[in-house]
Amino acid sequence: MKKHWQYANSRGTSAGSMICQLCGKRIEQGLFRYAMTYKGYEDHVYVCQHQECSKSDAGWVAYVATKHEAKRKMKERLKAFKEFKTKWDTIELDEDIEYMEESLKRIA
Repeated sequence: MKKHWQYANSRGTSAGSMICQLCGKRIEQGLFRYAMTYKGYEDHVYVCQHQECSKSDAGWVAYVATKHEAKRKMKERLKAFKEFKTKWDTIELDEDIEYMEESLKRIA
């Protein structure tokens, strides 16, 4: 059965034992992928792999591209919010601006 990989950052996601299936080391930081595998009729376990250990997977290219596009759009939106705030001298967007600035710092 083909694995359906999910791609994630270990900072905000955990799956199963978080031990890389390929190198045997614990996944503590950075990007990783995981898939659910079935041991029996209803029993399942998560298989995890470091990005470094699974570089040949083309899914990483799509994952990274999606993240870059999301970051680009957020930067655009942040710029527009700041311009609107300056032009109309309003404080209503302060929380949104602060949230986006903090989010951009956390995005890998």
